[in-house]
Amino acid sequence: MNTHGITHIDTADAYGPHTVEYLIREALSPYPEHVLIATKVGLVRPAPGQWVPLGNPFYLRASVEASLRRLKVDRLELCYLHRIDPEVALDDQIAVMQALQDEVKIGHIGLSKVTPGTIRRVGKDLTIAAVQNVLNSTHRDDGAVELCQELSIPYVAYRPLDAGTLARVNGPAAAALAPRSGLPHRAHPQHQ
Repeated sequence: MNTHGITHIDTADAYGPHTVEYLIREALSPYPEHVLIATKVGLVRPAPGQWVPLGNPFYLRASVEASLRRLKVDRLELCYLHRIDPEVALDDQIAVMQALQDEVKIGHIGLSKVTPGTIRRVGKDLTIAAVQNVLNSTHRDDGAVELCQELSIPYVAYRPLDAGTLARVNGPAAAALAPRSGLPHRAHPQHQ
């Protein structure tokens, strides 16, 4: 990892679900000191293709505990609230994340898929370490980008290739990257 300049690995308990955290542990543990492992909690996958926010404080606490075990760490250096659950008071979701930070189970708290209004509201009560929202050439407009810049909050774009859509044969990313990569302008057959 060090030879390639990789310093940030992003995952979530919902990926797999749970599988990716195990794979990261198998591949990288013990983790190099210069690598930040970021994970997310608060989103469940009750069926294929379904993603449902689950901000119950007891669930968020259990999710953090499980991620600690799966990743084989004592503390999650960066833990995002994956989605704000509209069925649970935002203050309750943030309070459990802060409690976990006070218990040193979380180093820094991030927010994912949030609006500028949510960033401002949550930012009154805690230091937001990072915001992760969708941003790519298909989804270019996110008011959170400017706000994060204004507040000096790191912004982490997710879905940079729009779940592979932009990298498909004759897609914008494939066309743009082909001349620089020296590879023919075609995608892996599974993405065609």
